Amino acid sequence: MRVAYNSILLGNYFSGVEVTISTLAAMLAKELGGDLHVFLNSRVKDNYLFPNASCHYVDLHGSSRLSRIAWEHFSLPGQIKNIGCDLLHCPGYIAPFKVNCPTVVTVHDAIALLQPRLCKVSNQLYYRALMGRSVRQAAQVIVPSNIVKDQLVKLFGTSPGKINVIPFAPASVFKKIDDAGFLVKVKEKYGLPDKFVLSVCNHEPKKNIAGVIRAFAAFKGKAKDYKLVLAGRTAWGTDESARIIKELDLAGDVVLTGYIPISDLPAVYSLAGMFLFPSLDEGFGIPVLEAMVCGTPVVCSDRGALPETTRGAAVCIPPDDINGMAEALANFAENSSMRMEYIEKGFKRAGELSWEKTTKGTLDVYRKALE
Repeated sequence: MRVAYNSILLGNYFSGVEVTISTLAAMLAKELGGDLHVFLNSRVKDNYLFPNASCHYVDLHGSSRLSRIAWEHFSLPGQIKNIGCDLLHCPGYIAPFKVNCPTVVTVHDAIALLQPRLCKVSNQLYYRALMGRSVRQAAQVIVPSNIVKDQLVKLFGTSPGKINVIPFAPASVFKKIDDAGFLVKVKEKYGLPDKFVLSVCNHEPKKNIAGVIRAFAAFKGKAKDYKLVLAGRTAWGTDESARIIKELDLAGDVVLTGYIPISDLPAVYSLAGMFLFPSLDEGFGIPVLEAMVCGTPVVCSDRGALPETTRGAAVCIPPDDINGMAEALANFAENSSMRMEYIEKGFKRAGELSWEKTTKGTLDVYRKALE
Protein backbone atom coordinates (compact mmCIF):
# COMPACT_ATOMS: atom_id res chain seq x y z
CA MET A 1 0.00 0.00 0.00
CA ARG A 2 1.64 3.20 -1.22
CA VAL A 3 0.18 6.23 0.55
CA ALA A 4 0.58 9.95 -0.17
CA TYR A 5 0.31 12.09 2.97
CA ASN A 6 -0.27 15.79 2.42
CA SER A 7 1.31 17.64 5.35
CA ILE A 8 2.11 20.79 3.38
CA LEU A 9 0.27 23.00 5.89
CA LEU A 10 2.79 22.25 8.65
CA GLY A 11 4.57 25.44 9.64
CA ASN A 12 7.01 26.75 12.21
CA TYR A 13 4.59 26.53 15.13
CA PHE A 14 3.00 23.47 16.73
CA SER A 15 -0.69 23.97 17.47
CA GLY A 16 -3.10 21.10 18.10
CA VAL A 17 -3.69 20.39 14.40
CA GLU A 18 0.03 20.53 13.55
CA VAL A 19 0.90 18.22 16.45
CA THR A 20 -1.61 15.61 15.32
CA ILE A 21 -0.61 15.78 11.64
CA SER A 22 3.12 15.49 12.35
CA THR A 23 2.76 12.82 15.06
CA LEU A 24 0.57 10.65 12.84
CA ALA A 25 3.05 10.99 9.96
CA ALA A 26 5.88 9.78 12.19
CA MET A 27 3.82 6.82 13.43
CA LEU A 28 2.65 5.86 9.94
CA ALA A 29 6.26 6.00 8.72
CA LYS A 30 7.16 3.29 11.23
CA GLU A 31 4.47 1.04 9.76
CA LEU A 32 4.71 1.85 6.05
CA GLY A 33 8.35 2.86 5.71
CA GLY A 34 9.20 4.17 2.26
CA ASP A 35 5.68 3.46 1.02
CA LEU A 36 4.54 6.53 2.95
CA HIS A 37 5.15 9.59 0.77
CA VAL A 38 5.05 12.70 2.95
CA PHE A 39 4.75 16.10 1.27
CA LEU A 40 6.29 18.97 3.25
CA ASN A 41 6.96 22.65 2.74
CA SER A 42 10.72 22.92 2.14
CA ARG A 43 10.84 26.05 4.33
CA VAL A 44 10.20 23.99 7.47
CA LYS A 45 11.73 20.63 6.56
CA ASP A 46 14.19 20.78 9.47
CA ASN A 47 11.29 21.03 11.93
CA TYR A 48 9.75 17.70 10.95
CA LEU A 49 11.85 14.56 10.55
CA PHE A 50 10.29 11.33 9.30
CA PRO A 51 13.39 9.17 8.68
CA ASN A 52 11.55 6.04 7.56
CA ALA A 53 9.27 7.77 5.06
CA SER A 54 9.80 9.01 1.51
CA CYS A 55 9.75 12.78 2.00
CA HIS A 56 9.02 15.21 -0.82
CA TYR A 57 9.97 18.82 -0.13
CA VAL A 58 7.89 21.39 -1.95
CA ASP A 59 9.26 24.82 -2.87
CA LEU A 60 6.20 27.02 -2.83
CA HIS A 61 6.41 30.21 -4.86
CA GLY A 62 5.84 32.64 -2.04
CA SER A 63 4.80 32.03 1.55
CA SER A 64 1.13 32.93 1.25
CA ARG A 65 -1.71 30.56 1.98
CA LEU A 66 -2.89 31.00 -1.60
CA SER A 67 0.33 29.51 -2.96
CA ARG A 68 -0.13 26.45 -0.72
CA ILE A 69 -3.75 26.02 -1.78
CA ALA A 70 -2.83 26.35 -5.46
CA TRP A 71 -0.13 23.69 -5.08
CA GLU A 72 -2.51 21.30 -3.29
CA HIS A 73 -5.18 21.53 -5.96
CA PHE A 74 -3.13 21.80 -9.14
CA SER A 75 0.33 20.27 -8.52
CA LEU A 76 -0.18 17.59 -5.89
CA PRO A 77 -2.49 15.37 -8.01
CA GLY A 78 0.10 15.11 -10.77
CA GLN A 79 2.90 14.27 -8.35
CA ILE A 80 0.78 11.54 -6.75
CA LYS A 81 0.08 10.08 -10.19
CA ASN A 82 3.78 10.09 -11.11
CA ILE A 83 4.72 8.31 -7.88
CA GLY A 84 1.98 5.74 -8.39
CA CYS A 85 0.30 6.13 -5.02
CA ASP A 86 -2.67 3.93 -4.20
CA LEU A 87 -4.21 6.40 -1.75
CA LEU A 88 -4.06 10.06 -0.73
CA HIS A 89 -4.57 11.09 2.90
CA CYS A 90 -5.37 14.77 3.44
CA PRO A 91 -5.13 15.29 7.23
CA GLY A 92 -6.01 18.99 7.10
CA TYR A 93 -9.72 19.24 6.19
CA ILE A 94 -9.54 19.64 2.39
CA ALA A 95 -8.70 17.34 -0.54
CA PRO A 96 -7.66 18.43 -4.06
CA PHE A 97 -10.36 19.08 -6.65
CA LYS A 98 -9.47 15.96 -8.60
CA VAL A 99 -7.08 13.10 -7.94
CA ASN A 100 -6.68 9.72 -9.64
CA CYS A 101 -6.78 7.58 -6.48
CA PRO A 102 -9.08 7.20 -3.45
CA THR A 103 -8.79 9.89 -0.79
CA VAL A 104 -9.09 9.88 2.98
CA VAL A 105 -9.82 13.26 4.57
CA THR A 106 -9.41 14.19 8.24
CA VAL A 107 -11.82 16.88 9.43
CA HIS A 108 -10.77 18.18 12.84
CA ASP A 109 -13.89 20.30 13.38
CA ALA A 110 -16.67 22.14 11.56
CA ILE A 111 -16.37 25.39 13.50
CA ALA A 112 -15.84 27.56 10.41
CA LEU A 113 -19.24 26.45 9.12
CA LEU A 114 -21.20 26.30 12.37
CA GLN A 115 -19.68 29.22 14.28
CA PRO A 116 -18.06 31.41 11.63
CA ARG A 117 -17.62 34.35 14.01
CA LEU A 118 -14.92 32.31 15.75
CA CYS A 119 -12.86 31.96 12.55
CA LYS A 120 -11.03 34.19 10.14
CA VAL A 121 -13.08 35.25 7.12
CA SER A 122 -10.58 33.45 4.87
CA ASN A 123 -11.22 30.18 6.72
CA GLN A 124 -14.97 30.70 6.58
CA LEU A 125 -14.91 31.17 2.81
CA TYR A 126 -12.44 28.38 2.05
CA TYR A 127 -14.04 25.70 4.20
CA ARG A 128 -17.56 26.71 3.21
CA ALA A 129 -16.58 26.36 -0.44
CA LEU A 130 -14.61 23.11 -0.26
CA MET A 131 -15.18 21.12 2.93
CA GLY A 132 -18.49 19.64 1.79
CA ARG A 133 -17.03 18.68 -1.57
CA SER A 134 -14.00 17.07 0.08
CA VAL A 135 -16.13 15.05 2.49
CA ARG A 136 -18.55 13.89 -0.19
CA GLN A 137 -15.91 12.77 -2.68
CA ALA A 138 -13.63 11.11 -0.10
CA ALA A 139 -13.65 7.33 0.06
CA GLN A 140 -13.44 7.58 3.85
CA VAL A 141 -13.45 10.42 6.39
CA ILE A 142 -11.67 10.54 9.76
CA VAL A 143 -12.83 12.73 12.65
CA PRO A 144 -11.51 12.92 16.23
CA SER A 145 -14.87 12.90 18.04
CA ASN A 146 -18.47 11.77 17.75
CA ILE A 147 -19.72 15.34 17.87
CA VAL A 148 -17.79 16.21 14.69
CA LYS A 149 -19.14 13.05 13.04
CA ASP A 150 -22.72 14.06 13.84
CA GLN A 151 -22.07 17.57 12.55
CA LEU A 152 -20.75 16.32 9.19
CA VAL A 153 -23.72 13.98 8.78
CA LYS A 154 -26.12 16.88 9.35
CA LEU A 155 -24.18 19.42 7.28
CA PHE A 156 -23.46 17.31 4.22
CA GLY A 157 -25.81 14.33 4.39
CA THR A 158 -22.80 12.03 4.58
CA SER A 159 -23.39 8.38 5.41
CA PRO A 160 -22.42 7.75 9.05
CA GLY A 161 -20.71 4.53 7.97
CA LYS A 162 -18.20 6.51 5.93
CA ILE A 163 -17.11 8.66 8.88
CA ASN A 164 -14.63 7.05 11.26
CA VAL A 165 -14.13 8.39 14.79
CA ILE A 166 -10.45 8.01 15.71
CA PRO A 167 -9.44 10.04 18.79
CA PHE A 168 -6.05 11.67 18.99
CA ALA A 169 -3.68 11.32 21.94
CA PRO A 170 -0.97 13.37 23.63
CA ALA A 171 2.38 13.12 21.85
CA SER A 172 4.88 10.86 23.60
CA VAL A 173 6.95 13.86 24.73
CA PHE A 174 4.14 14.84 27.11
CA LYS A 175 4.62 13.31 30.56
CA LYS A 176 5.07 14.39 34.15
CA ILE A 177 8.52 16.00 34.45
CA ASP A 178 10.32 15.30 37.73
CA ASP A 179 13.81 16.49 36.76
CA ALA A 180 14.29 19.35 39.25
CA GLY A 181 17.17 20.89 37.32
CA PHE A 182 15.23 21.01 34.06
CA LEU A 183 12.15 22.39 35.80
CA VAL A 184 14.20 25.23 37.31
CA LYS A 185 15.75 25.96 33.92
CA VAL A 186 12.33 26.17 32.22
CA LYS A 187 10.89 28.22 35.07
CA GLU A 188 13.67 30.79 34.75
CA LYS A 189 13.56 30.77 30.94
CA TYR A 190 9.92 31.87 30.82
CA GLY A 191 9.76 33.84 34.08
CA LEU A 192 7.21 31.48 35.62
CA PRO A 193 5.94 32.20 39.15
CA ASP A 194 5.92 29.68 42.00
CA LYS A 195 2.15 29.11 41.82
CA PHE A 196 0.16 29.65 38.67
CA VAL A 197 -2.90 28.80 36.61
CA LEU A 198 -1.87 27.84 33.08
CA SER A 199 -3.63 28.34 29.76
CA VAL A 200 -2.01 27.05 26.54
CA CYS A 201 -3.44 27.92 23.14
CA ASN A 202 -3.19 30.13 20.10
CA HIS A 203 -4.73 33.41 21.17
CA GLU A 204 -7.80 33.63 18.96
CA PRO A 205 -11.54 34.18 19.61
CA LYS A 206 -12.60 30.54 20.00
CA LYS A 207 -10.11 30.05 22.84
CA ASN A 208 -11.96 32.60 25.00
CA ILE A 209 -8.88 34.36 26.36
CA ALA A 210 -11.14 37.04 27.85
CA GLY A 211 -12.90 34.31 29.82
CA VAL A 212 -9.56 32.95 31.03
CA ILE A 213 -8.51 36.37 32.33
CA ARG A 214 -11.86 37.16 33.97
CA ALA A 215 -12.08 33.71 35.61
CA PHE A 216 -8.56 34.12 36.96
CA ALA A 217 -9.43 37.58 38.32
CA ALA A 218 -12.40 36.09 40.20
CA PHE A 219 -10.21 33.23 41.46
CA LYS A 220 -7.48 35.67 42.49
CA GLY A 221 -9.77 37.05 45.17
CA LYS A 222 -9.68 33.63 46.85
CA ALA A 223 -6.04 32.70 46.20
CA LYS A 224 -3.83 35.78 46.13
CA ASP A 225 -0.57 33.83 45.83
CA TYR A 226 -1.46 32.49 42.35
CA LYS A 227 -0.66 34.15 39.04
CA LEU A 228 -1.87 33.47 35.50
CA VAL A 229 0.43 32.20 32.74
CA LEU A 230 -0.86 32.64 29.19
CA ALA A 231 1.25 30.51 26.85
CA GLY A 232 0.84 30.63 23.10
CA ARG A 233 1.27 32.97 20.21
CA THR A 234 -1.15 35.76 19.41
CA ALA A 235 -3.01 34.67 16.30
CA TRP A 236 -5.83 37.14 15.66
CA GLY A 237 -8.90 38.77 17.17
CA THR A 238 -7.64 39.00 20.78
CA ASP A 239 -6.80 42.70 20.99
CA GLU A 240 -9.05 43.05 24.02
CA SER A 241 -6.79 40.92 26.25
CA ALA A 242 -4.46 43.79 27.14
CA ARG A 243 -7.46 46.03 27.84
CA ILE A 244 -9.05 43.47 30.18
CA ILE A 245 -5.78 42.89 32.04
CA LYS A 246 -5.48 46.64 32.59
CA GLU A 247 -9.17 47.03 33.45
CA LEU A 248 -8.92 44.33 36.14
CA ASP A 249 -5.58 45.64 37.45
CA LEU A 250 -3.81 42.35 36.71
CA ALA A 251 -0.66 43.65 35.02
CA GLY A 252 1.53 42.24 37.79
CA ASP A 253 -0.35 38.95 37.92
CA VAL A 254 -0.33 37.80 34.28
CA VAL A 255 2.72 36.32 32.53
CA LEU A 256 2.61 36.28 28.72
CA THR A 257 5.21 33.76 27.58
CA GLY A 258 4.49 33.78 23.87
CA TYR A 259 4.90 30.54 21.95
CA ILE A 260 6.53 27.73 23.95
CA PRO A 261 8.17 24.96 21.89
CA ILE A 262 7.04 21.40 22.44
CA SER A 263 10.41 20.53 24.00
CA ASP A 264 9.68 22.81 26.99
CA LEU A 265 5.90 22.55 27.18
CA PRO A 266 5.69 19.34 29.30
CA ALA A 267 7.78 21.04 32.00
CA VAL A 268 5.48 24.08 31.96
CA TYR A 269 2.43 21.83 32.35
CA SER A 270 4.19 19.97 35.18
CA LEU A 271 4.93 23.21 37.04
CA ALA A 272 1.36 24.52 36.78
CA GLY A 273 -1.09 24.29 39.65
CA MET A 274 -4.13 24.04 37.38
CA PHE A 275 -4.90 24.14 33.66
CA LEU A 276 -7.74 26.37 32.40
CA PHE A 277 -9.18 25.83 28.90
CA PRO A 278 -12.61 27.49 28.50
CA SER A 279 -12.91 27.26 24.70
CA LEU A 280 -16.11 28.34 23.00
CA ASP A 281 -15.88 25.28 20.75
CA GLU A 282 -13.48 22.39 20.06
CA GLY A 283 -13.48 19.45 17.69
CA PHE A 284 -11.31 17.54 20.16
CA GLY A 285 -9.16 19.69 22.48
CA ILE A 286 -5.81 17.94 22.74
CA PRO A 287 -4.28 20.44 25.25
CA VAL A 288 -6.54 19.10 28.02
CA LEU A 289 -5.01 15.64 27.52
CA GLU A 290 -1.50 17.09 27.46
CA ALA A 291 -2.18 18.70 30.83
CA MET A 292 -3.66 15.50 32.24
CA VAL A 293 -0.74 13.29 31.24
CA CYS A 294 1.60 15.83 32.90
CA GLY A 295 -0.33 15.52 36.18
CA THR A 296 -2.13 18.87 36.07
CA PRO A 297 -5.84 19.04 37.05
CA VAL A 298 -8.05 20.54 34.35
CA VAL A 299 -10.91 23.03 34.31
CA CYS A 300 -12.38 23.36 30.82
CA SER A 301 -15.57 24.39 29.08
CA ASP A 302 -18.52 22.11 28.41
CA ARG A 303 -18.70 23.08 24.73
CA GLY A 304 -17.94 21.09 21.61
CA ALA A 305 -16.09 17.82 22.08
CA LEU A 306 -14.46 18.69 25.42
CA PRO A 307 -16.86 16.64 27.60
CA GLU A 308 -16.35 13.70 25.21
CA THR A 309 -12.58 14.12 25.24
CA THR A 310 -12.25 14.45 29.01
CA ARG A 311 -14.93 11.88 30.00
CA GLY A 312 -15.34 13.05 33.58
CA ALA A 313 -11.61 13.59 34.16
CA ALA A 314 -11.95 17.40 34.12
CA VAL A 315 -14.33 19.90 35.68
CA CYS A 316 -16.42 21.10 32.72
CA ILE A 317 -18.04 24.53 33.12
CA PRO A 318 -19.99 26.72 30.65
CA PRO A 319 -17.41 29.11 29.17
CA ASP A 320 -19.45 32.16 30.15
CA ASP A 321 -19.75 31.05 33.79
CA ILE A 322 -16.87 33.09 35.18
CA ASN A 323 -17.72 32.45 38.82
CA GLY A 324 -18.13 28.73 38.17
CA MET A 325 -14.65 28.50 36.65
CA ALA A 326 -13.18 30.55 39.51
CA GLU A 327 -14.82 28.25 42.05
CA ALA A 328 -13.47 25.15 40.30
CA LEU A 329 -9.95 26.62 40.35
CA ALA A 330 -10.35 27.48 44.04
CA ASN A 331 -11.46 23.94 44.82
CA PHE A 332 -8.30 22.55 43.22
CA ALA A 333 -6.16 25.08 45.11
CA GLU A 334 -7.77 24.46 48.51
CA ASN A 335 -8.98 20.84 48.44
CA SER A 336 -6.02 18.47 48.16
CA SER A 337 -8.17 15.33 48.03
CA MET A 338 -10.23 16.71 45.13
CA ARG A 339 -7.05 17.79 43.41
CA MET A 340 -5.52 14.31 43.69
CA GLU A 341 -8.79 12.72 42.57
CA TYR A 342 -8.76 14.68 39.31
CA ILE A 343 -5.04 14.18 38.77
CA GLU A 344 -5.60 10.41 38.96
CA LYS A 345 -8.66 10.65 36.72
CA GLY A 346 -6.59 12.64 34.24
CA PHE A 347 -3.80 10.07 34.15
CA LYS A 348 -6.36 7.32 33.60
CA ARG A 349 -8.21 9.14 30.82
CA ALA A 350 -5.04 10.15 28.98
CA GLY A 351 -3.80 6.57 29.32
CA GLU A 352 -6.86 5.26 27.49
CA LEU A 353 -5.65 6.98 24.33
CA SER A 354 -2.45 6.36 22.41
CA TRP A 355 -0.92 7.10 19.04
CA GLU A 356 -0.51 3.36 18.51
CA LYS A 357 -4.31 3.05 18.63
CA THR A 358 -4.75 6.11 16.42
CA THR A 359 -2.28 4.74 13.87
CA LYS A 360 -3.90 1.30 13.80
CA GLY A 361 -7.31 2.90 13.31
CA THR A 362 -5.96 5.06 10.49
CA LEU A 363 -4.42 2.09 8.69
CA ASP A 364 -7.74 0.25 9.00
CA VAL A 365 -9.44 3.23 7.34
CA TYR A 366 -6.89 3.15 4.52
CA ARG A 367 -7.77 -0.49 3.86
CA LYS A 368 -11.48 0.33 3.84
CA ALA A 369 -10.86 3.14 1.36
CA LEU A 370 -9.10 0.72 -0.99
CA GLU A 371 -11.81 -1.96 -0.91
